[in-house]
Amino acid sequence: MTEKIKPVRQVFASYDLSTSSLEYPTSRYCSRCGSRNDSVEQDGSTRFICSSCGNVSYRNPLPGVSVLVEHQGMVLLGRRGGGSFAGGTWCLPCGFVEHDEDVLTAAKREVLEETGLTIELLSIIQVTSNFLSPDLHSVVTVFHARVKSGHPRPGDDIDKVEWFQLNGPFPPFAFEADREIIERFSLASIPGLSLEESLR
Repeated sequence: MTEKIKPVRQVFASYDLSTSSLEYPTSRYCSRCGSRNDSVEQDGSTRFICSSCGNVSYRNPLPGVSVLVEHQGMVLLGRRGGGSFAGGTWCLPCGFVEHDEDVLTAAKREVLEETGLTIELLSIIQVTSNFLSPDLHSVVTVFHARVKSGHPRPGDDIDKVEWFQLNGPFPPFAFEADREIIERFSLASIPGLSLEESLR
């Protein structure tokens, strides 16, 4: 009998989205000319538009990557340092995509920086929207990977790395999405989407 795959969940919110304010520091003044922005209803949304040059200050989510590194039925987690977001809790290796890199390069870089491991990306297994705080919304591409070389060692904003059984138990997670992804993956191997061969 085949075990049922956990239903996919892609939106995670750590706060009540209906109480979130649209006002934020970078919306007050134009990034192009420095004049005061006006709050304007446009296309069903509140936009911040410069009163002088007309530039629109969009508030967009940040693109991120997260990597489920698997080895012999184990998953690699890192404990976030005290000065980082949700310090003291654990997560999959993750981070934001830099302006000059693609998601594949970002995923490999983040794992190397945080764990000391060089990895091979195998597939894309999920994409999530994470409303972490009123000032932080990320859209994250989640990869499945295996180790190519290296030994786990903490780095960047991670102060400890450790392998855990895919079916747990787990320490406290920084991100609700990580627990969901690992639990779903542990129930049945998720083949995911293939990657560009030339960039692997």
